[in-house]
Amino acid sequence: MLLGYFETAPSAVTGYQRFVVKTRMPSNCVPTAGRGTPAVLSNRDIERMFSGLRVTESFLLLSKTREVLLRKPPALAASPPDAVPAPS
Repeated sequence: MLLGYFETAPSAVTGYQRFVVKTRMPSNCVPTAGRGTPAVLSNRDIERMFSGLRVTESFLLLSKTREVLLRKPPALAASPPDAVPAPS
């Protein structure tokens, strides 16, 4: 699962922070300086960016930020190999 927050309107922020995950522990995220101004993305842009994931929930917060919960679709059941008939 992935939880993302996206701006719905241009902001005065001129840069952003991104985090590099070093281990599974959340406390091991390292802030790294980002470059540029954060882009305003439409719902369609977000869905295209995460094309391998399905949007489970999407909320527009009072702060004009879109909160999106994405989930990896379940794996399709593998079809069994062609069974060889037992000798009679």
